[in-house]
Amino acid sequence: MANRSGAKTLLSALLHLLNTMFKPGCESITVGAMEDQSRRAYTHLQNLLKVHANADSAEKHPLVSRMTQRLSEFLNGSKVEILVGTPTAVNGPHAPKVHADEIELMDPVTYSESRNISQTAQIVDSNAEGGKRIIPAQDWITSTRKSGGGPMQRLIDEINEANRNGFEPPYHLRSWCIFESAQKVPNCQVANPDLPEEEKCNCHKIVKGKWEDESYRKFTDICKGRLAKSGGYLTLKDVHKSFIRNDRATWEAQQECSKPDTGGMVLKGWTREHRGVKYWKPDPDFGPIFMSVDFGSTDPNAVCWYQMLNQDVIWWGYMEDNRLKPTTLIKAGSLVAFDEIYKAEISNTTLIGLVKDREEKWKEEFPTFKISKRFADPAAKGGRIEFAKFGLPTAFYCTREVEEHIKTCNSLLDDNKLFVDVLKCPMWCDEADSWHYKKKKPGEIDDPTKPVEDFDHQMASFRYLAENLKWMLRRGNTTSKPSAGQKVYRSQGQTRSGESRYVPIPK
Repeated sequence: MANRSGAKTLLSALLHLLNTMFKPGCESITVGAMEDQSRRAYTHLQNLLKVHANADSAEKHPLVSRMTQRLSEFLNGSKVEILVGTPTAVNGPHAPKVHADEIELMDPVTYSESRNISQTAQIVDSNAEGGKRIIPAQDWITSTRKSGGGPMQRLIDEINEANRNGFEPPYHLRSWCIFESAQKVPNCQVANPDLPEEEKCNCHKIVKGKWEDESYRKFTDICKGRLAKSGGYLTLKDVHKSFIRNDRATWEAQQECSKPDTGGMVLKGWTREHRGVKYWKPDPDFGPIFMSVDFGSTDPNAVCWYQMLNQDVIWWGYMEDNRLKPTTLIKAGSLVAFDEIYKAEISNTTLIGLVKDREEKWKEEFPTFKISKRFADPAAKGGRIEFAKFGLPTAFYCTREVEEHIKTCNSLLDDNKLFVDVLKCPMWCDEADSWHYKKKKPGEIDDPTKPVEDFDHQMASFRYLAENLKWMLRRGNTTSKPSAGQKVYRSQGQTRSGESRYVPIPK
């Protein structure tokens, strides 16, 4: 996965050339989402052949025996072919090396059929052991990621799910973005604040839209000094042009590769960069603590702990360096998700043990740590009964209408009242990144109102908590009502182990 103009197709053409030269008899194929995409890879290959042979045409390369518009054959028995992205074109051919380009735009049937092309080749070779040389089958996919419900995101979810469960993933994910494709900017003003003003870059003057707090969205906010470390080929002028011409969602999806476009996404206001914090310490002095659970079985059990702040707190944000002072303001009334359990194939009794163990660890650090309320879907009667049996009673006061829950969840984001510890709650973040609605079917008038239920266990837990807390706040039933307070960042006080309570030292 990489950005637009990230050299994905060029690098694939280079891989074709290397396979051709160093693995005699190797056949390679590129399947493009569209014919133009396939031809682009082929054109890159021809240009590489010209450069390698220092010739004015690819046909003059000493290894080339025959070249047509879609097929190149080489004297060592290797071949490189391009296929148009249609089901008919990808049915039939076999080769050990297969490249699929821009699957985000590829016909689903074509993509599915193209997964059957790669096949290990056995080449007769008297110099090889046993008289045969093996060229293993290999597929690689190159694409940008556009939407949260698109082919690329689904593939990434599949990879992540396999890795989480210790299974062999279908592919290994490699990713880069525009900040690696861009040229180095040695006079970057963020990385070199001591430079004379006249020598600094002009990135603070490159503006596109506004942030949630109505401040201008400047390119310096996006770069954060990263271009001072780049070593790519895109000029700063081209990077600026792309930033100005793309809306925020498109830029983040197709240039930063940080998240897919929010079209069809449930939590449109969620980003790790703006909602993420690090090293959260749930000091009970900061406000009441809640727990929410979505019971599973073969699906994961998703437990998450939240703290509702009774005062303004300044803390470490997502991008802040460990050595810097915290600068992110989290206002009173905000919720901070600070810890989670995400585990499948366990009994309710085992889950209860994990919950108790986790809470005991927090009590070791904060002796007054306690849970004000626990929430769980009333439909999960068995899980709720077992939790209550072991002293962990759950509640559910509100409607079970998913649409209402989602409105409440999004209002927390719109009001800048939700933050998540990205280090302690990685599955919460992964699910929020991909939580999406179904695509509208032909003939439907209204957009789908219920999300896809395939990777939403922490999101279910989150919406139970959000809606129930809203119900409780309306009735004044929370243990500690949030109220605006003084901005605080306390660095004094110690835990039982003698460590600072508010200045965690990450390891």
